[in-house]
Amino acid sequence: DDDDDDDDDDDDDDDDNSDADADGKKKKKKKMPFDINIDFQYNKDDPIDSPIKSLPQKGYLMGENKQNTGQWKVSPIPFVKMPYTIIELDDKGYDWCVIGYPSRAYCWIMGRKPVMSDQLYKDLTERLKNKHQYSLEGIRRVPQKWTREERQKRGLTNKEIPDDMLVK
Repeated sequence: DDDDDDDDDDDDDDDDNSDADADGKKKKKKKMPFDINIDFQYNKDDPIDSPIKSLPQKGYLMGENKQNTGQWKVSPIPFVKMPYTIIELDDKGYDWCVIGYPSRAYCWIMGRKPVMSDQLYKDLTERLKNKHQYSLEGIRRVPQKWTREERQKRGLTNKEIPDDMLVK
């Protein structure tokens, strides 16, 4: 029937997919808006000698107030959106954060600089264990090794990776 406007293609960009409601009429579901490109880079094998690989991902901020949320979904591949929650954050300089996973099977301690003090790392792992009920079994601290060549290869500056942090 030409008068049925449920199938019009001029819907706004926030609509995607359709489902039937209790009366069998089509209703539109909101699609998840894309919020940020994530360029996850890593070395294929050896941290210094192997080539850099890139795994582009998409990040989605979740919740009512996207300006102030710690709830994310990250899509490493199409059609897969994994929940990530910022459970700890340096609210002064944003120099570090701790990312949790709902099942508590995974967590990530991340810093802006390649070196984190032993005391800060210990404090964060204690918070994971005591405040967030994470088992620390299997957690490992990934050593950061930087050379001038690696810093240059990644397009980083002396300010981001100071000379005193480089492997000689």
